[in-house]
Amino acid sequence: EKSGLKEAKILEVGFGTGLNFLITADFCSENNIQLDYTGIEAHPLEPEMIGDTGYGGYISPKLWNSFTDQYAESQKSVVHIGKSCSLKIEAKKMLDFNSNERFDVVYFDAFAPQAQPELWTADVFARMYAALRPEGVLVTYCAQGAFKRTLKQVGFQVERLQGPPGKREMTRATKT
Repeated sequence: EKSGLKEAKILEVGFGTGLNFLITADFCSENNIQLDYTGIEAHPLEPEMIGDTGYGGYISPKLWNSFTDQYAESQKSVVHIGKSCSLKIEAKKMLDFNSNERFDVVYFDAFAPQAQPELWTADVFARMYAALRPEGVLVTYCAQGAFKRTLKQVGFQVERLQGPPGKREMTRATKT
């Protein structure tokens, strides 16, 4: 709300445990921002594993309960979590994801290039570039030089940012 933002459309590549979603949804709920969130996860975790993360201690209990209650259903259809958030988890690989939607932000939360090399290719980055609205932003904890050069190759303007605790730096790439 402070930024004047009223809605955000986010795509996460590598939904995993849902932590990025939960932090974002909690922020959006507190700031009256409508959140439309799509997560891509080739291997969604079992609901029990999500429940065991302990994330409920870091966000509103109402949001946590709504998320855990609807996590399994979110892999089949769009669910509404809280008063201002929709979530859809696509149980597929990024290269199999096709959408006409355009996103404001892409959270690229794949494992390191050595662990998942198929996600760190120019083809994948070009798909994410195409999925963004003009001036849309991709953010990731990866800061490797080859990765940043590939982002530039597909059209992104790339910046290095200070990382969160435990990470020296992160990357922000903007669709120009």
